[in-house]
Amino acid sequence: MVIVRIHADCVPPGAYSDRLLVYNNDPDENPYPDGVYVDLTVNANPTPSITATPGTTVCEGTPVTLDAGAGYSSYFWLPAGQTTQTIDVTTGGVYSVIVTNANGCHGSDEIGITVNPNPTPTITATPGTNVCEGTTVALDAGPGYASYLWSPAGQTTQTIDVITGGTYSVTVMDTNGCDGSDDIVITVNPNPTPTVMATPGTTVCEEETVTLDAGPGYASYLWSPGGQTTQTIEVTAGGTYSVTVTDANGCQGSDDIVITVNPNPTTPTNAAADPPEICAGDSSTLTATVGGAEIDWYTDSCGGTFIETGNSIEVSPTATTTYYARARHVESGCESPNCGQVTVTVNTPGLGDLNCDCAVDAFDIDPFVLALTDPDGYVAAYPDCDVMLADCNGDGVVDAFDIDPFVELLVGP
Repeated sequence: MVIVRIHADCVPPGAYSDRLLVYNNDPDENPYPDGVYVDLTVNANPTPSITATPGTTVCEGTPVTLDAGAGYSSYFWLPAGQTTQTIDVTTGGVYSVIVTNANGCHGSDEIGITVNPNPTPTITATPGTNVCEGTTVALDAGPGYASYLWSPAGQTTQTIDVITGGTYSVTVMDTNGCDGSDDIVITVNPNPTPTVMATPGTTVCEEETVTLDAGPGYASYLWSPGGQTTQTIEVTAGGTYSVTVTDANGCQGSDDIVITVNPNPTTPTNAAADPPEICAGDSSTLTATVGGAEIDWYTDSCGGTFIETGNSIEVSPTATTTYYARARHVESGCESPNCGQVTVTVNTPGLGDLNCDCAVDAFDIDPFVLALTDPDGYVAAYPDCDVMLADCNGDGVVDAFDIDPFVELLVGP
């Protein structure tokens, strides 16, 4: 066996001529005791240079392409063992490659990749994410970032103020050029809009009670000026009343109402009848006055059966009747709390009152004679009178025996 030993350690690449000792295991049989000359070529090892795109320092989530260069027979990457010219990496660390050229020579290179974490901003909302209409909400992306960009409005400050509901997002960039984002939903609840209702109305009369109702469905109520906390209140005085309601979202709304209380007229105290006594079928004039008011007349009771309106009216009661006079303002309709009253006494004809004028006098002589001499003629002449009014002695018969009693009634005692 012939063994050729060539030592080329630390020899630069190139062409060389050198003496080689060729021998076998038996020195006595060595055909080349003085050695032989051979030409020797030493090939250079490859020197790959890894390039990183987009660079050796990137942000989290950015892929980096490592390229060992073209023209090699084989590639072997560490730590993952890929065998391609290029690889994509997303984590930081040291990556190395061993390449082999066409001569079977090896070379290697390594590169360090730094992956900076992306910022993770958190938007805070003051006073909160659920607010009432008209409330300003301050959104804060937090300090320490190189830049801020809000959407949808494009502000570039750490904090912004918003008043409308919706989704707001911010993108921040740190000093490494890495960015991160966050979003937040702001809910703006409408304020309640109560409407105060007044029963029986907003314009009433003195001493009348008005019920004010703010409407149902609210979490709380607060009235002013009284401080009541119920849905409805009752008032008797004029003025402005307001209510503030709070709904289930804590939002508030208010309404106010003006109550006008018109004064009542005074009670008529001068009611009178002229004459105060009449005979059935006759009439009497009722009068009453209150400044600035009309007079409404009633029977049965104050405000009972209405009969007529006027400062002076004529009545013809068939029986003794009490009349009630109530004053009323024309514009407001407000009435006096009480009534003035007057009684008209109705007298019925007595014996000897043959003309039924509730008096026995000379005007009764002719009717008496007619009733005495011609009862049918009397009935025809005085249909509203009773012929028995001529029965002056009370014996149940109209005859000559009634003459003297009639004369006594006529002339008096």
